[in-house]
Amino acid sequence: MATPIASLKSALSVSARIASNYHPHAKFLYIDGKRKCIKYKKPKKSKVDFIANAELLKQPATTEEELMFVEQKEYGHAPSPQLMEKIHSRTKCFYRYMTYIQEEIGLENIAPIRQYWITDILELIPGDFEYLEKEVVEQMLDYMLTEITADYYTSCKKSILDYVLQDEKERLRIGIV
Repeated sequence: MATPIASLKSALSVSARIASNYHPHAKFLYIDGKRKCIKYKKPKKSKVDFIANAELLKQPATTEEELMFVEQKEYGHAPSPQLMEKIHSRTKCFYRYMTYIQEEIGLENIAPIRQYWITDILELIPGDFEYLEKEVVEQMLDYMLTEITADYYTSCKKSILDYVLQDEKERLRIGIV
């Protein structure tokens, strides 16, 4: 599932990119079709070898610093410029993370939700609601199914991105530290 993002960095075949995402240590292994063996592709030195925008790589605030920031704002104290910069960096980093999840990983890269999962979920809902009209129940179920589907795809996209971000070079490349 991490193949679409990994393909931005390396020019391996599709099957090699899929296989390379099973485990980070297998990243540069590929199948040589002519010799019918597995080979190791030595990574090329990139001209832009992570000379990332300094703005992207600023140290973001920790959770404790973010809580301190909220506390200071709540009590009317002005946070220090260094803390403000870290909070700003954390916000931008989170925005980039969410942008990758929402816009960069397409639904075509995710296995469709299984029908039997939906069936199992629907079986957990009681069949008779004596104080609700049938139309209201159907509308509620429709809303819930839409929410379940959206949550499934968002969770899958997040899993793909989290897996890709296990590689420190990928984190630096896309500026999510």
